[in-house]
Amino acid sequence: MEQKERKPIKLQEAFLNRMRKEGQWVSVSLLSGERLFGYITGFDNYCIHLRGYGEEEHLIYKHAVASISPQGEKG
Repeated sequence: MEQKERKPIKLQEAFLNRMRKEGQWVSVSLLSGERLFGYITGFDNYCIHLRGYGEEEHLIYKHAVASISPQGEKG
């Protein structure tokens, strides 16, 4: 009997992609204690691109992130 190869669940990718597609305003807490706010506009295996207030942009390395929380609409 042939077994199907299971694809690993990419929880991180699914969460980040949902936040990006829905245009959710998020809070990104860094290991340094700093918090950044904005929209996730893109990500890859190593980085997250965040667009904040006005022209503010951040390229955040994932290894520096403690948590990401949806904050609803831009406040």
